[in-house]
Amino acid sequence: MYLTMYENLLAEIVDGFDDIVWALSLPSLTPTFFNNASLRLYQCSHTELIENPQRWLQAIALEDRPKMQQAIAEVQLQGSAKINYRILLPDGKTRWFSSRLKMSKNDLGEPIRIDAIASEIPNTRASNQIERSHPLRELVELKTEDIVSSNDSRYLSMVQHHNDLIMRSLPDFTISFANEALCSMYGNTVEQIIGTNWLDFTNPEEVRDILDKIALMTPENPSFIAVNRDYRTDGQFSWTQWLNQGIFDDNGQLVEIQSVGRDITTLKLTEQALTELNEELEQRIEQRTRELIRSEARNRTVLETIPDLLLLLKPDGTCLDQFMPATSERDKYIPIQKHIEEVLAPEVLQIQLNLHQQAIATGKAHIYEHQITKFGKTNYEEVRIAPYFEDELLVIVRDITDRKLVEEQLIKSDTHLKTAQRVGKIGSWEFELSTGNVVWSEEVFRIFGRDPNIGTPCYAELQDYVHPEDWERFDQTVQIAISTGQFYEIEYRVCWQDGTIVDVYARGEIVSDLAGNPTHIFGIVMDISERKKTEQQLRTLTDRLTVALKAASIGIWEWDVVNNRLFWDDRNYQLYGVEPEYPIDAYSSWVERLHPSDRDFTEEAMRLALSGEKEYEPEFRIVLPDGSIRHLKAYALVQRNENNEPQRMIGVNFDITNRKLAEARLLKSESHLRSAQRIGKIGSWECEISTGKIKWSEEVFRLYGIDPSCSEPNYEQLRQYIHPDDWEMFNQTVQKAVSLCQSYELEHRLFRSNGDLVYVLARGEMVFNESGEITQIIGTAMDITDRKLAEAELNRSRELREAIFNESTDALFLVDAHTLLTIDCNNYAVQLFEASDKSQLIGIEGHTLQRSRFSDQELANIDAELKTKGFWSLEVEYVSLRGRAFWGNLAVKPITLLDKKINLVRVTDISDRKLNEAKIIQTAHQLELTNRELESFSYSVSHDLRAPLRHMNGFVNALQQQLKGHEAINDPKVIHYLQVVHNSSQKMGHLIDGLLTLSRYGRRPLEAKPISVRQLVENAIEIICADASYSSQVDFVIGDLPEVVGDPTLIQQVFCNLIANAIKFSRNHPQPRIEIDSLPDQTIRVNDNGVGFQMEYADKLFGAFQRLHSEKEFEGTGIGLAIVQRIIQRHNGEIWAESQPNHGATFFIKLAIKS
Repeated sequence: MYLTMYENLLAEIVDGFDDIVWALSLPSLTPTFFNNASLRLYQCSHTELIENPQRWLQAIALEDRPKMQQAIAEVQLQGSAKINYRILLPDGKTRWFSSRLKMSKNDLGEPIRIDAIASEIPNTRASNQIERSHPLRELVELKTEDIVSSNDSRYLSMVQHHNDLIMRSLPDFTISFANEALCSMYGNTVEQIIGTNWLDFTNPEEVRDILDKIALMTPENPSFIAVNRDYRTDGQFSWTQWLNQGIFDDNGQLVEIQSVGRDITTLKLTEQALTELNEELEQRIEQRTRELIRSEARNRTVLETIPDLLLLLKPDGTCLDQFMPATSERDKYIPIQKHIEEVLAPEVLQIQLNLHQQAIATGKAHIYEHQITKFGKTNYEEVRIAPYFEDELLVIVRDITDRKLVEEQLIKSDTHLKTAQRVGKIGSWEFELSTGNVVWSEEVFRIFGRDPNIGTPCYAELQDYVHPEDWERFDQTVQIAISTGQFYEIEYRVCWQDGTIVDVYARGEIVSDLAGNPTHIFGIVMDISERKKTEQQLRTLTDRLTVALKAASIGIWEWDVVNNRLFWDDRNYQLYGVEPEYPIDAYSSWVERLHPSDRDFTEEAMRLALSGEKEYEPEFRIVLPDGSIRHLKAYALVQRNENNEPQRMIGVNFDITNRKLAEARLLKSESHLRSAQRIGKIGSWECEISTGKIKWSEEVFRLYGIDPSCSEPNYEQLRQYIHPDDWEMFNQTVQKAVSLCQSYELEHRLFRSNGDLVYVLARGEMVFNESGEITQIIGTAMDITDRKLAEAELNRSRELREAIFNESTDALFLVDAHTLLTIDCNNYAVQLFEASDKSQLIGIEGHTLQRSRFSDQELANIDAELKTKGFWSLEVEYVSLRGRAFWGNLAVKPITLLDKKINLVRVTDISDRKLNEAKIIQTAHQLELTNRELESFSYSVSHDLRAPLRHMNGFVNALQQQLKGHEAINDPKVIHYLQVVHNSSQKMGHLIDGLLTLSRYGRRPLEAKPISVRQLVENAIEIICADASYSSQVDFVIGDLPEVVGDPTLIQQVFCNLIANAIKFSRNHPQPRIEIDSLPDQTIRVNDNGVGFQMEYADKLFGAFQRLHSEKEFEGTGIGLAIVQRIIQRHNGEIWAESQPNHGATFFIKLAIKS
């Protein structure tokens, strides 16, 4: 990757040359590279030159081609060659070029390529020997060659403005050249960079590695690649990738280092992000796999519980898999071994195979019924065929023998149907699409006023009976139903010959054949003339009522309870003394108009009405805008859903100020038309009144937990199943319905035969004979156990949420998202804002409690952020109702409550935290001043103390030189004094270096990331073993080590110092041994068998410049362990040591473990 980067850099530079550059591979002499100048000269693309290897040679003048071939041969023998030659351009012109050729070799010394660069020279044949001095090009090797003439102005300009970092330095690392990109990175000018040591810009921990690599450079191995972290102008580290090339003289001595670098910080950060993303994706894939396995197991269980036979077939009928019912339905089916021909007759088999093909061709499911002989008797089956995969079908087979028997029974009920049609004024009809034949029941003839003896009219003749204004709509409805295959419903008028107009309701069902083509329309026609008259009367009554309300000065209002929306008519606005434009759109707005003394009992009346405990009919006072009082009497009805939950309130207001004794009641009646429900999964039953015999469907048997093979219980026997507490209510409801000849509906409980308790919704309808006598009761029974349990759980959840809301230690508000008015608050909000009760905080805008209210623009910004992010928070200063100021953390989150969008607002009292923050800021300021003083002290130590030390060393050396040849130089005392001064100044220099190092590690920014301690220990050992003073006799034993979180560079220094100390103090042992492992609680342990120390001095062990042994025994400055302790403390860790003299020492480290 690194060489590829350098090759791209060379290619960019070479493409900027005006000279032509090209390369031939050896030994094939095939072209491998041409720069942009070559492409312009040859007037073709790079691909065309590469794919046509002879094109570049054919462009050379015919008489010059032998010279070129001779030059190519010469370069292969001698390593280089020069030639002047002509190139014939496509336009016929001739241009002269002077070219240099050089051979390149690989690492094994084998020739691999010829590189050439050609410059244009004056157009004359006599100037073959003219060689124009041109710049050297960085093309010796495409991977690493960077030898370029330093006085080439074009190259210098190109390098100076290049985006990559380019630098030259002497063997002592003094920078001799730097381009603009490098200077910009370090934040200095060229003059400031030239002459500095580039190691000063390098991370200290990486300097040793770079020096080792430079020391290994030779003319045979002149380059290396390094990835370093460099200091930037902002004090931060960044990652830079460097390609370093050594330049050697003829004696093999290094004379210069040329370096090209590129900032790869983004790449490094991206690699880390990709690693984390990859781990997250792997976790998600594992979780999804587990879910799919569980889902497959659930699906198989569901399939096995279905009472149908499920087959997975090939289109030719081959059975791939089958699922037999796990219930008692299993005995109704014959298992298929290989092919469906095992159970189907030939003619039925062919029909089903044809449907297989249709299902695959259309991609839709097909349903048909067939008759089959099983177990010695005739059965009926319904077969559903649906495409499953590309070449597979899912076939569901259901035994419908019982249904067929029921259908036969239904035929017997045709008499009842005709009676019902006559009583209900409903006629049935059938229309055969292929023939146009229409069949009418007797009631249809009566509705259309046509004599049955005349016969049924065809479809076209219907136009004579349908009202002219309704015919086009009627015909379009029917045609659309036929084309779509869907049922239709329509109301229209029928005209009799005597001019009588009859309003009718018609419904039609489309019936299709096996191919899906519509064949018939079956439908009904109902005489709704009486209903239409009733509707007209209701409209008239409604108009009269409206006039009466206006005349009586009655105001009408409607409250949408779910969405908290309030609607008033014009009279109600007049009663409240406000204009219709006044924003009365919420419950709280109405409450504000109530007289303060009447609010409690009026709202209590509202609560009792919503809960169903009492009708809503309070008398109350309102305060008009001018301050006057008006007495009102209100009536209202609550509309509820099927779960008895209030949805709307509709009411009226009377002005009873001048007529307190006059009351009027508004009664509203609502009639509900309940249509018959289709019999499906709800159990159906019928009871013969005369015999008391009961018939159940299979679902009712399941509901009661009775085996369907058993006979149904009679009415009296039902008592043993129905809950004892419900039997009397159940019996009274049924008997009352029979005596009053009306339908009934009730909920009750029953016990199954296995003891399970079931909640049931029961409905019953009476069936009458022609004499109007009840002959039958038909009905349904529905299992509503889940609904009842859910209602109970909902009530418990509501109470739990209310308790959590009020017991929260934060102030919580529910705020209308549109009006920003508070709807509710918890108990702590009353306490925090020092209110007497919730009423003081409800119905106000929350930001009125702030010291500074939000502007309209700020409110708009908050609303926008809530819509985009779903959350918003800010620290705000509040003032309580009693004037106490405090700081609060304001957080807002939109939620849905009862299908209405509201804002949940949380206010957390952070006054104590604000006081602590102020103290922290003050402390931080003092700490900043202290750090500045420390930095000033460090500079003083570095600059002011080092200079005298250098002078001492210099003058000692000068004094030694002056004393040479003088007899005093032979005096042992003189020699000893000079040596003491020299050694003392060296020691003081080491102490200053140690002090600066300790200060630097204490201020260095921490970089927290997961660390493998074992990897750091192995790196530390490798670094120490590379030192020339290292003794190879040391035996390292590395055990289990944890992964921790911390700064890798600093923790690396900890182990370098500890291991170096262990080696130093164990060197006198005949077999030095160092063990590095961890305890069960992940405490890291570094143990050696060296000289040890006395525990009474352990408290001095980590002090700066503290030593427990003399310098003659063991060298050192006493800074190493102080640095170790400083680094561990900055990681919030612990370090301690245990030892006995001559029994070695053990250091213990406790760091944060990676979770």
